[in-house]
Amino acid sequence: ILIVEDEPDIAEPWSRWLERQGHVCDVAHNGADGRARLFAAGADYDLVICDLKMPQMGGRDLLKSAHPILKNRTPVIVVSGWPHLVEAMGVARKWAFLILNKPVDLDDLGEAVERGLGQRALYERLAALEHEVAQLSRKKDVLLEESRALYEEVRLDAMTGLPNRRKLEEELDVESANVGRYRTRFAIAFCDLDDFGRFNKDQSYGVGDAVLRAVARRLRRASRQGDTVYRYGGDEFVVVLAYQSLDEACHAADRFRRDLAEAELDLGPGLDAVRVTVSGGVVAVTPDGLQSVPDLLDQASRLCREAKTEGGNRILPCDRGEAPVGD
Repeated sequence: ILIVEDEPDIAEPWSRWLERQGHVCDVAHNGADGRARLFAAGADYDLVICDLKMPQMGGRDLLKSAHPILKNRTPVIVVSGWPHLVEAMGVARKWAFLILNKPVDLDDLGEAVERGLGQRALYERLAALEHEVAQLSRKKDVLLEESRALYEEVRLDAMTGLPNRRKLEEELDVESANVGRYRTRFAIAFCDLDDFGRFNKDQSYGVGDAVLRAVARRLRRASRQGDTVYRYGGDEFVVVLAYQSLDEACHAADRFRRDLAEAELDLGPGLDAVRVTVSGGVVAVTPDGLQSVPDLLDQASRLCREAKTEGGNRILPCDRGEAPVGD
């Protein structure tokens, strides 16, 4: 406890009496000394008892200057004579916990000290809770970031780095909703590599994996900005073509087909370049032709299988009245 009181015959008896009650006291005999003690390195008083009228800095100026380090940390008891009660009340409203009027009865002093130390305990508990809240907030931020990262990770294909089937289905739900709400349109091209099994069977699964990665890179490079390539599973890929009609989407899918058919795919160090072809089915979604995501994917994959049955290296549109695109 810091006692700031310029009258020794008051400060010393208070100090001795409080120490007999088990408290440890410092005494400052003027405001400037009290301020120096409050601002001393490492000083952390549990309670301040401060006279209002003192030489070399009064209680008002002392508490005003020390308020930033006392606020919500160290309770203050202001001591004042009756002539200065109104001023003491103004000080108390701004910077003090309670007021004691001189002359102070020791029992009243003891009761005020206990109340002040109880307030100090509340401040400490509040500080501890704020620290816990800050820690929980930081932990929450870390967990949210990890959750977001994990959410994205489980929606990426580890081998190719493309978004996977789960991500595709989620985004097709959004695209389909936008078609109904904003009367937009989009199309999907469901693509499957022709005779992919030969790489795994005749060479190795490592070569097959390298082919899939090379195809993923090629499809990404050939797609427009705003279109998205997904690995659906195995050697199947899906391209979502934003704002495209069936005719536009078929020509885009055929561009993918020709790009793959004409390229020698670089599989990386130690592996020979290879050539692949792809078959695909294209389905367009318009406000007048909405269908569920599973039905949309089933229709596109069925067209893709038909294209492979008809010789491969071709693209079939959902309207079979149109001629297939490709060789």
